Amino acid sequence: MDTLQQLPTHGDGLLDMRELARTLLESMVNEVMDAQADMLCEDGANSRNGYRERGLATPVGDITLRIPKLRAGTYFPEGIIERHSRADRAVAAAVAESWANGVSTRKMERIARKMGIEGLSKDQVSAMCRSLDAEVGELATRGLAGVEVPYLFLDATYVKCRRDGRVQSTAVVTAIGVGSDGVRRMLGIAAIDTETHAGWQRCAVHLERDVCSLLPSKRHRAMAAKAMQAVFRESDPATVRSAYRAAIDAVGALSAAAGALLEDAEAGALAYLDFPAEHRRRIRTNNVQERMNREIERRSRVVQVFPSPESMLRLVGAVCAEQDEDWSSRRYISPESMLKLAEPAGPEPVESEASRRRGLMIVETAMELAGAGRRAA
Repeated sequence: MDTLQQLPTHGDGLLDMRELARTLLESMVNEVMDAQADMLCEDGANSRNGYRERGLATPVGDITLRIPKLRAGTYFPEGIIERHSRADRAVAAAVAESWANGVSTRKMERIARKMGIEGLSKDQVSAMCRSLDAEVGELATRGLAGVEVPYLFLDATYVKCRRDGRVQSTAVVTAIGVGSDGVRRMLGIAAIDTETHAGWQRCAVHLERDVCSLLPSKRHRAMAAKAMQAVFRESDPATVRSAYRAAIDAVGALSAAAGALLEDAEAGALAYLDFPAEHRRRIRTNNVQERMNREIERRSRVVQVFPSPESMLRLVGAVCAEQDEDWSSRRYISPESMLKLAEPAGPEPVESEASRRRGLMIVETAMELAGAGRRAA
């Protein structure tokens, strides 16, 4: 009787056969993996060392695999899940497609052999592409109704792709949102000819690079960079604003163009100060996009030149799908903290003479230390 009461049921009390099948499958697969891992440790030369969890989509629903870890070497459940990630398969498909279309080089052939796709047929490539396209398409078309996205990150990275018979540098734009539940999500992917807009909130790191690019010497670039880093390290809004304005004057003395850029960017660069203090470290830079772009670039480097826009978006989509899956298991910002966005905004911090003096001291000290360090070097 106790066993029957534990079986999954619908709201009307009837047995939920799909959930029962999902639960039994999850339990059986995990028991098989446990048994296989125990066999590897039978002679005493190795031992178990916990688990790592991984999700797996099945016809009866998503299950959680508890893959055993070993103290020496690794255990992988061959035949249960694919060893290679979506992105690995996308790279393999792009390399194979290039090879089949006659645009490969000897280096690409070596890459193909290294990845174990020397004998990959056109049918296998097509099947691989269809599988990936379905997964990427599901990510791109999934419904987000009812999901509020208070924070949106947009950025582009450049990838070489063969378009209209010639190799072109294409901007691949990704959109990442942080929902009201504090979870990051991939919201969109697109390929465009160029990146044209800086956005509502200027990334502090990008602004620093742009300003430094206008300065003539390494010493001046180091001084400006340290000044801006010192500004954004401060947490008190009044001090940050005072220090930023002191940096405009100090950097402007090194280069009128750099000072003007810093001044024009003030509203966007300091927009993060209008949000809850707990969120500012997360939103004043575009680090979440930077990490995504680095992973896209790392995977693209293997292919070098994509044979078609479709293969390029397939790889980018596969990387994004993997990242989205990873994000779904943890919060970027706590849900309790996200509730503060609904609270009325407090009064605008007023800059005082004390905050102006402190801001000036912060900038002057940072620039003096950077300048002295460059002279010593």
